[in-house]
Amino acid sequence: MRILFVIIQLPKKYNNRNVNQNVTSALCIICKFYKEVDIPMYINHYINYLGFNHIYMYVYNSKFDIKKYENMNVTVIDANKLNIKNPVQQNIYNDFIKSDLFQKYDFTAFFDDDELLWVSDKYNHNVNKFLSYNNNMYYLIPWRFIGGNVPLHDRNNSYKDTYFYVDKSISWPLLNKVILRKDAVFDFSFHEVHSVIFKSKITPWVNKNSRLDTHYTNNCNIICTHLFEYDYNYCDIMLYHYAFRTQLEYIEKLNSKMVCTFDDQIVKNTYFADLEYKTNYDLYINPFNV
Repeated sequence: MRILFVIIQLPKKYNNRNVNQNVTSALCIICKFYKEVDIPMYINHYINYLGFNHIYMYVYNSKFDIKKYENMNVTVIDANKLNIKNPVQQNIYNDFIKSDLFQKYDFTAFFDDDELLWVSDKYNHNVNKFLSYNNNMYYLIPWRFIGGNVPLHDRNNSYKDTYFYVDKSISWPLLNKVILRKDAVFDFSFHEVHSVIFKSKITPWVNKNSRLDTHYTNNCNIICTHLFEYDYNYCDIMLYHYAFRTQLEYIEKLNSKMVCTFDDQIVKNTYFADLEYKTNYDLYINPFNV
C-alpha cells in the first residue's frame, strides 16, 4: 500500500510564528491642517484603519479646535509654546525621542499631516502586525507622491477622498520617512526630518529591491540618510504624500508663519513647482479603497 503525501503551499500572508503580538505604536506629527475635514479622516486612518495606538500632534497656529479630537487616542501639544528654534520640525523630533512620550510605545512613526501610510494586506493593513513580524530598530518608509491630474482651486472633501493620481514611474529616489523603536533612544538623533544619525552601525529595514544611500559623517557616525532606489511594485509598506493640493491651500501656506524647515523663498519655489508637477500625474490608483 502506497501513501501519497501532497504538500500544498498556500499564498503567504502574515505569519504568527515567533512574533510578538503585543507590539504597540505611536505617531508623532507636526501639523496645522488647512481643512478641518482632513483631521477626523487622518485620525481614523491611523488609529482605526492601520491600528496605531496613539497620535501625538504638535499643532502650529491652527484655526481649528484640534483638542476636541483628543478623545480619539490623540494628544494635542501646542507647538507655539515650546520655543523651539529652527529647524523646528527636526528639533521637535529630537526633543520627542528624549522625552518619556517616546518610551510609552514600542515604535514611533515620524510623519506629516499630509502623509498617509499604506501597509500591505499581507499584514491585514495593520501596522502593529507589520512591526511585530519584522521587528527592526529602524525602518525607512518610501514616499509616493499622490495628487490630482488637474489643478483644483478648492475642495470640500478630505484629500484622501479627492486625489487618486500618481506618476507612472515605479520609484522616486532619495525620499523617505522613518519609524523608530524605543530602545534605540540613546543611539540616534534626527539629522533632518528624513534621516537619522546613529552612533553605531545599524542596518535599517527596507522594502524588497531597495538600496540605501549610507555614508559617514566627519566624526564617523553613520547616517542612513535616504533610500537610494526602490520599486513600488515590491513594497510591503509605503507613505503616500498628498503634497499637491488646491491653490487656496498653497496660498494659505505661503502666507502662514509655519515654515518649519525651509526659508520663505524655497517655500514659494516649491509652491510653483507643485502646481506644475500636478498636471503630470496621470496614473489612477485607489490605495485605500475609498
